Amino acid sequence: MSSFKEEVLKLLREDENFRLEVMRLLGIVNTNASLNQLTDSVNRLTKAVEELKEEVRKLWEENHRIWEEISKLREETRKIWEEISKLREENQKIWENIQKMWEEIHKLQEENHRIWEEIRELRKNHENLTRIVRGVSRDLGGLSRTVGKLVEQDIRHYLPGWVRERYGIAVDRVRRLRLDSEAEFDGFVEAEDKVLLIEIKTTLRSRDIRDLARKVDRYRERAPGGKLIIPIVAYSMEGESLGRLLNAAKAYGITLVKHHGEYEFEEVSQ
Repeated sequence: MSSFKEEVLKLLREDENFRLEVMRLLGIVNTNASLNQLTDSVNRLTKAVEELKEEVRKLWEENHRIWEEISKLREETRKIWEEISKLREENQKIWENIQKMWEEIHKLQEENHRIWEEIRELRKNHENLTRIVRGVSRDLGGLSRTVGKLVEQDIRHYLPGWVRERYGIAVDRVRRLRLDSEAEFDGFVEAEDKVLLIEIKTTLRSRDIRDLARKVDRYRERAPGGKLIIPIVAYSMEGESLGRLLNAAKAYGITLVKHHGEYEFEEVSQ
């Protein structure tokens, strides 16, 4: 029996015609077509499996990239939360600083109110002081004018002695001369050959010299010719530098005479 089986198996392996006849008897028809279809199916399945493997591979790669992106996003999120935490801390500090600033502003407002109170008090004191100063100024102005008049009267009183000594003109007093409303001389002395036109000042300034020169010109226009006109300024103090006063006097041909007290007069020159 076993030899028959071995013989049949040998024929199936080695004899193709025998094998096909057996398959026909067993009802297996068009074996090649079935094998071909099976092969095609296996090939398609294999291809599908390979494509599925490729898709799976791609999916794993994509999944790997996704996880990498997720990891990056997690890292970025962590950094963002760190920044948010820092911003919250900074924001807290800012609010604390704002609170301090409002406290400082409140203090400054209180200080400002106090300062304005002091300013109002100072203004009140200033107004009072201004009224006092104005009163003192009026008093000083009046006193200054009074002193000036006294000094000018003193100069006028002792001036005739200097005129007698300097020009040899016998005169007891120096009288005034008024030409018009704009031209008046404090002192007027007339001799046979000369006329002294005198301006008396407590404090001498260059404008006084110019004013005298203007009045002298007015006098020349009206005075008869033939007499020497000598313009003189008799004063007690210099209100400007002596050099400037002398230059002005020289420019207008005016003699400067300084009164040192009583009969002491000095003819000032360079």
